[in-house]
Amino acid sequence: MIPLRDTIPSRRFPVVNTVLIGSTSSCFWSRAWRAGRADQPVLAVRHGAGPVLALQRPGALVPLVSSMFLHGAGGHLISNMLALYIFGDNIEDSLGPLRYAAFYLCCGLAAGARTC
Repeated sequence: MIPLRDTIPSRRFPVVNTVLIGSTSSCFWSRAWRAGRADQPVLAVRHGAGPVLALQRPGALVPLVSSMFLHGAGGHLISNMLALYIFGDNIEDSLGPLRYAAFYLCCGLAAGARTC
């Protein structure tokens, strides 16, 4: 069973969460429509985080950040954005917008660094 919503109402509109969902989705779909599936491996190599990233590129922070907006396929994107939609608004409500943005960035950097 896949959850579609939660029962905990937010006290304020989740601005950061909405921006994250919108920007991640638009990055994925604009690349998919413009380049097609043939460009996905090139996109992952240029903008993704991988095991040899730290050795090949000394300024590896940009790919660590951009890899947070890359997804392997439409199903991967939809499942991640659904989870962010369901749970992210409550986390943003608890932390506040600025701390939530910092938390999201730190978690994304940690996940990308884990692959290096």
